[in-house]
Amino acid sequence: MKIPRFTLEHWMRRYEAAPPRHSLAGSAGPCWTVGEVLALGGVDPDEVMTTPILYAPFEGSTELRTEVANYVGVQPEDVLITTGASEAIAILIASHAEANGNVVVPSPGYPSFAGLTQVFGMEPREYRLRREDGFAIDPDRVLSNVDPGTRAVIVNSPHNPTGSLASREALLALAAALNDRGVTLIVDRVFHSPGDDAEPWGLDELPGAIPIGDMSKALSLPGLRVGWIADRDVARRGPYLDLRGYFTLSNAPLAERLATIALQHRGRVLARRDSVARTNLSALALVIDRHPAVDWVRPRGGATSFPWLTSGRDARPFCERLAEAGVLTVPGDCLGYPDHFRVGFADNEPAAFADAMEVLAEALSREDDQAAA
Repeated sequence: MKIPRFTLEHWMRRYEAAPPRHSLAGSAGPCWTVGEVLALGGVDPDEVMTTPILYAPFEGSTELRTEVANYVGVQPEDVLITTGASEAIAILIASHAEANGNVVVPSPGYPSFAGLTQVFGMEPREYRLRREDGFAIDPDRVLSNVDPGTRAVIVNSPHNPTGSLASREALLALAAALNDRGVTLIVDRVFHSPGDDAEPWGLDELPGAIPIGDMSKALSLPGLRVGWIADRDVARRGPYLDLRGYFTLSNAPLAERLATIALQHRGRVLARRDSVARTNLSALALVIDRHPAVDWVRPRGGATSFPWLTSGRDARPFCERLAEAGVLTVPGDCLGYPDHFRVGFADNEPAAFADAMEVLAEALSREDDQAAA
């Protein structure tokens, strides 16, 4: 079996030993320390020292599953805790694997969607999110990829890397059509925050849909490696448990406890992330709007943007020069769009982000000059 190259992580690893001064390559929120999370819940750090270094419960602790259920809008028994959303994606794709099957995935999109579909012996079918549509989901374009072999459709909203949002109308139409065809809708909501410019929807409105989430993106705690699957269908949940047994078995009790505290105080966690994201996105917009060498669709949610070079040139050399100047971004070829590059705007405090914007502006000025020559 040939494993698809995870180009995004190869790019990140290239700069791990000697990282540039500013990293805008990430997609999480502002960093929290263990002490800050404990302080949210008024927990004495000495109390944490008694946490046993054992396996956490197989499905996740009761306390954590209860908090996730409250957050998502399901019952605790509907929740399976996973090792990040990465394991959630792997479990769901593996549980739907079938010979000659296919999974319909967004393009651009997180590499795991298509890559894991291939790993588990199925065909990834891409529905393209187009610039001219503001990278919005068109249900008809998604459904045009669905046939009797389709096992699942994946929607990511807010979308990584573009920051677009699936409209409530589009999601409801897509869910209804897929439910009629017996196809599972997987909704990746790792970037969801109440601060997003989106019409709210409830899981009851999406028949048969399975939302996944994690503590890494909107909740800004990627080092906990805690994610979840929320599925009300008892029959579907059985294989998830078997697959988790084969994959990671369980999480760390300390990570689950910290995740529980953060979810209990998620209003404060999300408010901090949303404040940083709004401030930094405004700063990024000022830079991009000043330079004809680059254009974008301004994100409406999430933590990433996906501008493109108006020359149509491959953005990787630009990203390499930018990294040498002290700012790490992600070249679009890591996500299948070579003339684009990804800029994260939620995980740097505004002062540091402003410094990075000065470097980006200088680099774009050189691109402007080159285009005008």
